[in-house]
Amino acid sequence: MLGASHLATALAYVDLNPLRAGLVRRPEEHEWSSAKAHLAGCEGDPLIDSWAWEQLGLAADWTERLAAHQAAGGGEQLREATYGGRPFGDAKFISEMERKVKRPLRKGRPGPKPKAAHAAASA
Repeated sequence: MLGASHLATALAYVDLNPLRAGLVRRPEEHEWSSAKAHLAGCEGDPLIDSWAWEQLGLAADWTERLAAHQAAGGGEQLREATYGGRPFGDAKFISEMERKVKRPLRKGRPGPKPKAAHAAASA
């Protein structure tokens, strides 16, 4: 299962998008961002599942999480996974997804395909 830390990384990445784009000075200033609700603990926002937010422990210190996310590179691993069409998660999560979809999901070594795979593809 995808851990709360990976979910927090994804949420922080999304909350910080308007800031990275230069649209606002603080994430909560963007009209269409969930950052304002996240920083307020999601209370009263019908579009945010506050129960899940609380159960995953994401409500505490969201300002600090956003700052830490920026300091840690702003989601470079998430961006790399997204651009590469790969899942974002730890090794256990990726192994579980590979088992479920019955195919490798990790980035492979660069280079030509093995001869057996190449021969089968051209047949």
